[in-house]
Amino acid sequence: MNYSASWAAFLFVSVGLMYFTASQLAYFPNTVVAAATCFSLIGAAIVRNRPIWDARMAAAPIERFETLRTASANARFMGFAYAWGSLSMASMYYLTDLHWYHAYQYAIYMGVPAIVSIVFARTLRASKGTGHTQGNLKLSMYVTMFQAVAMLGIIGYLILSGKLNVIRKDWAADHVFLWGSLAIFGLSVLALAVQWKLNRHAPVSALASRSR
Repeated sequence: MNYSASWAAFLFVSVGLMYFTASQLAYFPNTVVAAATCFSLIGAAIVRNRPIWDARMAAAPIERFETLRTASANARFMGFAYAWGSLSMASMYYLTDLHWYHAYQYAIYMGVPAIVSIVFARTLRASKGTGHTQGNLKLSMYVTMFQAVAMLGIIGYLILSGKLNVIRKDWAADHVFLWGSLAIFGLSVLALAVQWKLNRHAPVSALASRSR
Protein backbone atom coordinates (compact mmCIF):
# COMPACT_ATOMS: atom_id res chain seq x y z
CA MET A 1 0.00 0.00 0.00
CA ASN A 2 1.51 3.36 -1.03
CA TYR A 3 1.76 6.46 1.16
CA SER A 4 -1.39 8.21 -0.13
CA ALA A 5 -3.43 5.01 0.06
CA SER A 6 -2.33 4.50 3.67
CA TRP A 7 -3.50 7.97 4.61
CA ALA A 8 -6.72 7.55 2.69
CA ALA A 9 -7.38 4.38 4.70
CA PHE A 10 -6.56 6.21 7.95
CA LEU A 11 -8.95 9.03 7.15
CA PHE A 12 -11.65 6.54 6.13
CA VAL A 13 -11.36 4.94 9.57
CA SER A 14 -11.37 8.37 11.26
CA VAL A 15 -14.48 9.50 9.35
CA GLY A 16 -16.13 6.19 10.27
CA LEU A 17 -15.40 6.80 13.94
CA MET A 18 -16.68 10.38 13.69
CA TYR A 19 -19.90 9.01 12.20
CA PHE A 20 -20.24 6.27 14.82
CA THR A 21 -19.63 8.51 17.83
CA ALA A 22 -22.02 11.13 16.44
CA SER A 23 -24.70 8.48 15.85
CA GLN A 24 -24.36 7.44 19.50
CA LEU A 25 -24.48 11.09 20.64
CA ALA A 26 -21.09 10.47 22.24
CA TYR A 27 -19.86 14.04 22.68
CA PHE A 28 -16.49 13.38 24.33
CA PRO A 29 -15.42 10.37 22.22
CA ASN A 30 -16.31 12.36 19.10
CA THR A 31 -13.96 15.21 20.01
CA VAL A 32 -11.25 12.72 20.99
CA VAL A 33 -11.39 11.17 17.51
CA ALA A 34 -11.22 14.63 15.94
CA ALA A 35 -8.28 15.64 18.13
CA ALA A 36 -6.41 12.40 17.38
CA THR A 37 -6.87 12.97 13.65
CA CYS A 38 -5.62 16.55 13.97
CA PHE A 39 -2.44 15.62 15.82
CA SER A 40 -1.83 12.61 13.57
CA LEU A 41 -1.84 14.84 10.49
CA ILE A 42 0.44 17.43 12.06
CA GLY A 43 2.78 14.75 13.42
CA ALA A 44 3.05 13.03 10.07
CA ALA A 45 3.75 16.36 8.35
CA ILE A 46 6.53 17.13 10.84
CA VAL A 47 8.13 13.76 10.11
CA ARG A 48 7.82 14.34 6.35
CA ASN A 49 9.39 17.81 6.53
CA ARG A 50 12.13 16.90 9.01
CA PRO A 51 14.72 15.81 6.39
CA ILE A 52 14.42 19.12 4.53
CA TRP A 53 14.66 21.14 7.74
CA ASP A 54 17.64 19.14 9.04
CA ALA A 55 19.44 19.45 5.70
CA ARG A 56 19.02 23.22 5.75
CA MET A 57 20.34 23.38 9.31
CA ALA A 58 23.41 21.44 8.23
CA ALA A 59 23.76 23.41 4.98
CA ALA A 60 23.53 20.12 3.09
CA PRO A 61 22.52 20.05 -0.58
CA ILE A 62 18.87 19.53 -1.39
CA GLU A 63 17.74 18.50 -4.83
CA ARG A 64 15.17 20.75 -6.48
CA PHE A 65 12.79 17.85 -6.99
CA GLU A 66 12.94 17.04 -3.29
CA THR A 67 11.69 20.54 -2.49
CA LEU A 68 8.84 20.01 -4.95
CA ARG A 69 8.01 16.64 -3.42
CA THR A 70 7.96 18.20 0.03
CA ALA A 71 5.68 21.04 -1.11
CA SER A 72 3.49 18.43 -2.76
CA ALA A 73 3.31 16.41 0.46
CA ASN A 74 2.34 19.50 2.48
CA ALA A 75 -0.44 20.35 0.02
CA ARG A 76 -1.63 16.75 0.18
CA PHE A 77 -1.79 16.82 4.00
CA MET A 78 -3.92 19.97 3.82
CA GLY A 79 -6.14 18.30 1.25
CA PHE A 80 -6.57 15.31 3.55
CA ALA A 81 -7.52 17.62 6.44
CA TYR A 82 -10.18 19.37 4.36
CA ALA A 83 -11.45 16.04 2.99
CA TRP A 84 -11.72 14.65 6.51
CA GLY A 85 -13.76 17.67 7.56
CA SER A 86 -16.04 17.48 4.55
CA LEU A 87 -16.70 13.74 4.82
CA SER A 88 -17.10 13.84 8.60
CA MET A 89 -19.62 16.67 8.34
CA ALA A 90 -21.64 14.86 5.67
CA SER A 91 -21.62 11.49 7.42
CA MET A 92 -22.52 12.88 10.86
CA TYR A 93 -25.49 14.92 9.67
CA TYR A 94 -26.86 12.84 6.81
CA LEU A 95 -26.26 9.29 8.01
CA THR A 96 -27.35 9.76 11.63
CA ASP A 97 -30.28 11.30 13.49
CA LEU A 98 -28.40 14.57 13.95
CA HIS A 99 -29.78 17.53 12.03
CA TRP A 100 -28.23 20.89 11.22
CA TYR A 101 -29.38 22.99 8.30
CA HIS A 102 -25.92 24.28 7.36
CA ALA A 103 -24.17 20.89 7.34
CA TYR A 104 -24.28 20.41 3.58
CA GLN A 105 -22.97 23.92 2.99
CA TYR A 106 -19.89 23.41 5.14
CA ALA A 107 -19.33 19.96 3.70
CA ILE A 108 -19.12 21.59 0.27
CA TYR A 109 -17.02 24.49 1.56
CA MET A 110 -14.43 22.01 2.83
CA GLY A 111 -14.75 19.66 -0.11
CA VAL A 112 -13.68 22.27 -2.67
CA PRO A 113 -10.30 23.16 -1.09
CA ALA A 114 -9.75 19.44 -0.48
CA ILE A 115 -9.96 18.76 -4.21
CA VAL A 116 -7.91 21.83 -5.11
CA SER A 117 -5.16 20.94 -2.62
CA ILE A 118 -4.88 17.33 -3.76
CA VAL A 119 -4.86 18.27 -7.46
CA PHE A 120 -2.21 20.94 -6.76
CA ALA A 121 -0.15 18.36 -4.86
CA ARG A 122 -0.25 15.95 -7.80
CA THR A 123 0.63 18.75 -10.22
CA LEU A 124 3.67 19.73 -8.15
CA ARG A 125 4.88 16.17 -7.84
CA ALA A 126 4.63 15.64 -11.61
CA SER A 127 6.26 18.97 -12.52
CA LYS A 128 9.89 19.52 -13.45
CA GLY A 129 10.53 22.70 -11.50
CA THR A 130 9.86 25.12 -14.36
CA GLY A 131 9.40 28.86 -13.91
CA HIS A 132 5.64 28.34 -14.07
CA THR A 133 5.90 25.85 -11.21
CA GLN A 134 7.97 28.27 -9.13
CA GLY A 135 5.33 30.93 -9.73
CA ASN A 136 2.64 28.55 -8.50
CA LEU A 137 4.71 27.81 -5.40
CA LYS A 138 5.03 31.51 -4.63
CA LEU A 139 1.29 32.02 -5.09
CA SER A 140 0.57 29.01 -2.89
CA MET A 141 2.65 30.60 -0.11
CA TYR A 142 0.40 33.67 -0.09
CA VAL A 143 -2.70 31.47 -0.11
CA THR A 144 -1.26 29.43 2.76
CA MET A 145 -0.60 32.60 4.76
CA PHE A 146 -4.21 33.70 4.29
CA GLN A 147 -5.38 30.19 5.17
CA ALA A 148 -3.37 30.17 8.41
CA VAL A 149 -4.84 33.53 9.48
CA ALA A 150 -8.37 32.36 8.59
CA MET A 151 -7.97 29.14 10.60
CA LEU A 152 -6.65 31.09 13.57
CA GLY A 153 -9.70 33.34 13.32
CA ILE A 154 -12.05 30.33 13.34
CA ILE A 155 -10.32 28.84 16.37
CA GLY A 156 -10.47 32.16 18.20
CA TYR A 157 -14.16 32.60 17.40
CA LEU A 158 -15.07 29.11 18.61
CA ILE A 159 -13.24 29.61 21.90
CA LEU A 160 -14.20 33.21 22.63
CA SER A 161 -17.84 32.88 21.58
CA GLY A 162 -18.47 30.11 24.09
CA LYS A 163 -19.88 27.78 21.42
CA LEU A 164 -17.76 24.94 22.77
CA ASN A 165 -19.23 25.34 26.27
CA VAL A 166 -22.82 24.61 25.24
CA ILE A 167 -24.10 21.45 23.55
CA ARG A 168 -26.29 22.47 20.63
CA LYS A 169 -27.44 20.72 17.48
CA ASP A 170 -24.21 21.74 15.75
CA TRP A 171 -21.94 20.29 18.47
CA ALA A 172 -20.45 17.68 16.14
CA ALA A 173 -19.79 20.34 13.52
CA ASP A 174 -17.99 22.43 16.13
CA HIS A 175 -15.63 19.52 16.77
CA VAL A 176 -14.82 19.38 13.07
CA PHE A 177 -14.35 23.14 12.90
CA LEU A 178 -12.10 23.29 15.96
CA TRP A 179 -9.81 20.35 15.31
CA GLY A 180 -9.91 20.67 11.53
CA SER A 181 -8.95 24.34 11.77
CA LEU A 182 -6.17 23.53 14.23
CA ALA A 183 -4.83 20.84 11.89
CA ILE A 184 -4.86 23.12 8.85
CA PHE A 185 -3.33 25.98 10.85
CA GLY A 186 -0.52 23.72 12.04
CA LEU A 187 0.07 22.32 8.57
CA SER A 188 0.07 25.83 7.08
CA VAL A 189 2.61 27.18 9.59
CA LEU A 190 4.84 24.15 9.04
CA ALA A 191 4.69 24.48 5.25
CA LEU A 192 5.42 28.21 5.42
CA ALA A 193 8.35 27.71 7.80
CA VAL A 194 9.96 25.09 5.58
CA GLN A 195 9.38 27.08 2.39
CA TRP A 196 10.73 30.25 4.01
CA LYS A 197 13.85 28.36 5.02
CA LEU A 198 14.30 27.04 1.49
CA ASN A 199 13.81 30.50 0.00
CA ARG A 200 16.44 32.00 2.30
CA HIS A 201 18.92 29.27 1.47
CA ALA A 202 18.42 28.13 -2.11
CA PRO A 203 19.10 24.43 -2.74
CA VAL A 204 22.76 23.79 -3.51
CA SER A 205 21.82 21.99 -6.73
CA ALA A 206 19.89 25.08 -7.87
CA LEU A 207 22.81 27.38 -7.06
CA ALA A 208 25.09 25.17 -9.05
CA SER A 209 22.82 25.32 -12.07
CA ARG A 210 22.68 29.14 -11.90
CA SER A 211 26.46 29.46 -11.89
CA ARG A 212 26.83 27.61 -15.17
